[in-house]
Amino acid sequence: MPLLRAADALAVITIDGVDPIPAECSTDHLVRYLAKEGLPAKITSLPASKSEVQSILLSIAADESLDLLVMGGYGHSRLQETLLGGVTRDMLRAMTVPVLMSH
Repeated sequence: MPLLRAADALAVITIDGVDPIPAECSTDHLVRYLAKEGLPAKITSLPASKSEVQSILLSIAADESLDLLVMGGYGHSRLQETLLGGVTRDMLRAMTVPVLMSH
C-alpha cells in the first residue's frame, strides 16, 4: 500500500482470457477497493492469447509511461513452460520497466 499511495496515478491492466474470474478477483472489485482507500485507478482491459500477454503488457507500460509494473507471478509445470512458455519468465527476460512480482 505505501507504494500505491506514493503513486501519481494507478493503471489496472487486465488481459481478458477464456477462464472466468471469481468476483472477488475481478477488476471492478479491485478498483472499488482502491477507491475506498482514496486511490482512483484507470482500467485498461484487452483481449489477448497467452503468447501475446508479455508483449501487450510491455506495450501498455511504454504507451502509458509507467514507472513500475506490479504483477503476480505464476509458474506452471516444467513441461508446459518448455512447450508453451510462460508470461512470468518472459517478463523477467524482457522487462523494459521495473517490475515488482508477487507469487
